[in-house]
Amino acid sequence: LPSLLLMELESNYPQQTFYDDALDFIRQSVESDDGNLCFALGYGCVHVFANEYVLSDEPGGQHVTLSYVLNPDLIRALYTPAPARWMIPVDNDTVYWRGDTSDCFRIRSSQGADTEDVIWEVILNENTEGGAYVEAFRGHAPDCWLVFAGEDYYIYLRVPTGDLSQLTKVYRVQADKVTEIKRSSEPLGVALRPDTLLDPDGMSMNVNAPIASAAVMMQPYTLYSADRSSGLPQRLGDVYDLSGTWTALREGGRYNPANRDDAAASGGMWTLVAGERLRPCQTDMESWLDFITEDGRVVRFAIDRFADDMRLDNFGTLDDVFVSVGAG
Repeated sequence: LPSLLLMELESNYPQQTFYDDALDFIRQSVESDDGNLCFALGYGCVHVFANEYVLSDEPGGQHVTLSYVLNPDLIRALYTPAPARWMIPVDNDTVYWRGDTSDCFRIRSSQGADTEDVIWEVILNENTEGGAYVEAFRGHAPDCWLVFAGEDYYIYLRVPTGDLSQLTKVYRVQADKVTEIKRSSEPLGVALRPDTLLDPDGMSMNVNAPIASAAVMMQPYTLYSADRSSGLPQRLGDVYDLSGTWTALREGGRYNPANRDDAAASGGMWTLVAGERLRPCQTDMESWLDFITEDGRVVRFAIDRFADDMRLDNFGTLDDVFVSVGAG
């Protein structure tokens, strides 16, 4: 590794003269982790940064990029393939190892002959293409996550289906085969826990239960963590956040508040006027649905089920209660 780094640095900075003992400096920094050489993961690569005046007498630091594809063994020496039992976003065309074993597999996506096809490949044997598992999806390039659990890796693909819904497919990657895991009818979503080093707000996944009525469109999403024993995602909490369009009340009236404390403070119900704007906020996808007004009041409706034709308390369906005002 030190020799490779010095060779790449000399190639990237041909006008600089590196110290005669630069190789020893690199080796010492890599082994002692003294911070003179810093490593950062990139998209399918590792970035290496050398601090100013560490390797040469020239001002300014140096930078070099090592490809996963060209240097898999060296990259493996710097980074483990994935945090145990935690979900990570997958880099395209990247080798992942099974713990400390020599077994590895590659995940990559490519555009199909039809421009709307995305073909994902999981190559189980790097030396032969015969072990590749291939499946084509309609739509734009899906998001992809990797979960490590014991001897197996699980791949989660979120595939847009052309409307509001996001199809989540789960595959188990074993040493000799890739199999799709058939899920129950329970909605499945994937995201990262807030206490991970990655940004959970940028990783949240929508759940496969969109609502698309004439009046209001809603898409539930939530956070998941990987179960400690199985490694498979488990939902954090029982509340789903909702994204959706603004809507307005057809008629004024008194509507339920979000909780008992609000009910006690407000006399039991909110009084809202016809045409007041609200947007979907949260739901348990079973018994209640919250909307929030422009001034921050939360209004709760009891529902019979989370569906396009759900009934809200005694008020009727979504289209009975609301009228569309667009996405503003």
